[in-house]
Amino acid sequence: MKKSFIVLTALLILLFPAAAFAESFQETVTFANSDIEARYHYRGSFFNSRNVNGASLNQNTWENPINIGGVSVHALVYGNPWGDYRNGQYRYLGYTKDALGFTNINFPCDSKDLLSKHIEDLNWIEYPQRDILVRQAISNMGEGGKLNGDVFFDYILANRDLAYKGLQLEKNENGRALAGPRAGSVPWEKFIHVYQPPTQYLCGVGRMWNVKTINGKPTAYYKTVVLVPYREIIDPVDPPKGEVPGFKGELGGGGGFR
Repeated sequence: MKKSFIVLTALLILLFPAAAFAESFQETVTFANSDIEARYHYRGSFFNSRNVNGASLNQNTWENPINIGGVSVHALVYGNPWGDYRNGQYRYLGYTKDALGFTNINFPCDSKDLLSKHIEDLNWIEYPQRDILVRQAISNMGEGGKLNGDVFFDYILANRDLAYKGLQLEKNENGRALAGPRAGSVPWEKFIHVYQPPTQYLCGVGRMWNVKTINGKPTAYYKTVVLVPYREIIDPVDPPKGEVPGFKGELGGGGGFR
């Protein structure tokens, strides 16, 4: 009987994956934290009610996901949208837990290089958290926050596939695919600082930076990146019994991984 139930549950997930998104805002936060704890061996809750500067998680932003290539990206951000306003979009959706600006992927890119080049053809900066140009750019943009606050989710090998699949969803302003023929061989995990870790059902969000020379001076420009959920590359499994109390596994929206 137990085996039959497990098989039936697996079939329901395959046939009705949208059921994983049926949680409330608070359930999403709870299951995301459970997933992050189990998947990444992260101690404590990644998403708290307030960030380091006291800004609150914004339920309204979560309830209005961004659509990227047919995928709904629910952002768990702190505070309200802010910054430059173009084409009906704010530059930032809010703030990260470390009070950096949480960039909006739908805000127009400052650099127009992607109109003529594929994403893999730009000069991306490895390990941006350590880069002086990136730090200067963030300071110039008035973001504040801590770039090195939490790099726990950067440089993870799985981010390569998750980011590549996310980049494949995007098109430039002319409607051409951002990802070219070589994008699948790029080690994207070296370039992305992750704001929102991907879970089994929740998209991840991060940012990478490319450098170009303007008037003889090297300048860093950012690109917001979506990392698709783990369900796109691996089947969910429950964590060992008792390890994450109250964790509901696949149907709960967290989807632990071992």
